[in-house]
Amino acid sequence: EQTDNTPATPDRTPATITRAPVTPAVNFANGVQKQFLAQVGRPVVWSDFHQTLGQHLFLKIESSLKKLNEDRKGDAKITWQNINMTELALRSAEIVRFELDGLMKNFVNVVPFKDNSTGLYDLNLWIGYEGYAYTRLKFALDSSVAVQVELTYETDEFWRTFENGIVGYHFKPIHEFNSALRGKVTGGFGYISYDNPRKNKLVIVDQRDFDRSQRAAKTQDFWAENKSQEEMKYKTCVFRVYEEVPIDPARINASVLEQYRGPSLEYIEATVNQAIEANANKTPLSLAEPTQTHSEPSEQEAPQNEQQGANGT
Repeated sequence: EQTDNTPATPDRTPATITRAPVTPAVNFANGVQKQFLAQVGRPVVWSDFHQTLGQHLFLKIESSLKKLNEDRKGDAKITWQNINMTELALRSAEIVRFELDGLMKNFVNVVPFKDNSTGLYDLNLWIGYEGYAYTRLKFALDSSVAVQVELTYETDEFWRTFENGIVGYHFKPIHEFNSALRGKVTGGFGYISYDNPRKNKLVIVDQRDFDRSQRAAKTQDFWAENKSQEEMKYKTCVFRVYEEVPIDPARINASVLEQYRGPSLEYIEATVNQAIEANANKTPLSLAEPTQTHSEPSEQEAPQNEQQGANGT
């Protein structure tokens, strides 16, 4: 019996490759990079990590617009088709460069304005108070930095100390677990510490800082409730303290970071009114989750050992 040893003919049918569909978030991240190149003339190089941050920013914007559109009863909806994508791409590239995750609470806030001259909506991306603190620490000039921020109340013990060339503080809440007995907020402070303790810094936030924030408000409604008032004062402290953490200029531009620093709801309303007077084509819309305004730096205070009031006076 004869055996056929002829080799079998290989199957040359091309394999079918199934590609996962490109999500809108991926399209957005890719679009930001292309738009940045077109506007600035140089590419923005994103790692896989930055690509993920770009996608998360898209999801943050999507959820913010959804909530905004739900609140705008009867008004025209904001969609990706009527957004100024050129400006949004440039702002998004900066937010990603700061390595801020839009899905983290209080990291990024979306604040839209309508440009009546073009019919498009500009989306401002403001950095929230937690995002600001995160960025200041991540890009700190001295990586050993650690920061503690506290509000002080009427019954708390608080004063500065200065021993062996090192600034410090004494802080003792007398009624730490009974807010009713602790009294009203009188101020706050932040302690910035380093491996080299002679670099440590104590930042005092007093009632004057809170008053400046409140005077910037168009309305007092947000400051009216005790809980909201305390929250706003704490955010004032965070911004005021973390701005004293030096940033490595080789890694990030501090002045650009400050441009994206998120103001409070009241400050947004106040500056929006000024912008309307300067540019009648801009129309503000409903505002997103508030973050705290930039407080003017208080005067440099020389270290002392004597006891002070909790408001730093």
